[in-house]
Amino acid sequence: MQSLNPDMEALIDSVRTATTDAMLLHIAASDYGYEVDEYLQALETLRSLGWQDVKAIHGPREVLSLCHWDEPGNPGFDRTNPFPFLERHVIRLFCCSFLLAAEANDLEGYGFANNQTVIIAVDSAIELHSVEPEQQTKVRQQEPFDRLCNSVLQRTMQALSYSAIRLQTIDDEGWAFFLGILLCGIKLGTIDAAQADLICQWIRERTAQHIRQGGVILSASDGESDAHTKSNSPLNTTFFTIGHKVWRSLVPSVMQDATEIWRANGNKDEADRADAFVSWFVS
Repeated sequence: MQSLNPDMEALIDSVRTATTDAMLLHIAASDYGYEVDEYLQALETLRSLGWQDVKAIHGPREVLSLCHWDEPGNPGFDRTNPFPFLERHVIRLFCCSFLLAAEANDLEGYGFANNQTVIIAVDSAIELHSVEPEQQTKVRQQEPFDRLCNSVLQRTMQALSYSAIRLQTIDDEGWAFFLGILLCGIKLGTIDAAQADLICQWIRERTAQHIRQGGVILSASDGESDAHTKSNSPLNTTFFTIGHKVWRSLVPSVMQDATEIWRANGNKDEADRADAFVSWFVS
């Protein structure tokens, strides 16, 4: 983990400089316009000071949480959102980075599970990393946006490793940080088949341990849990399920691309185990 250079500040610095005044106003008004001026002032403080005053996250925590649920790729989600696809991902990653920082620094008042914030952050990081140069020219805050896109996956990995170390992965959702790191590393090309194999094995072992220690297996369906027992995937051990559709979409997509390369490079056993991991995880 230390080899990833754990660091939350780098992600926050890159995303806050790419966040415009209009984006901050949108976040501030997301609670039906309630206390928009107070929220805006608090958000401006976050953007200005970033990691230097992490406790300032407490003020706008409600609107950060509301906006991090955005679904930029869903045309039917929040039709009032005036921002195009890429800028919605910038807004979402801005919110996620500060929410992760709050959790990692044990700030009170955050009720959302880590697994939800992690996958939303990773999804936005992958989308921004994939931006073609011609698309970047269409985005405001051009230079900061370019810097964000060019570094976002590496800095997201650093932020997740920082969180995992700070939280000591003692909660029942420690797996989310490691799987988030795995997805970013695969897309970035810095995690190979053997390393991925170790991470997948750790997640399966950690989940089994959690269940043995009394963790409950819930329904895999989005929304309310029910009485139907599902597999022992970590997704089925948490009540926080809103982001599960992102996990179930992104993990197979990223892993499938990777296993094709691994097989071509002679890592068939690792690729087969990765395929088995994905089947288990999404079940």
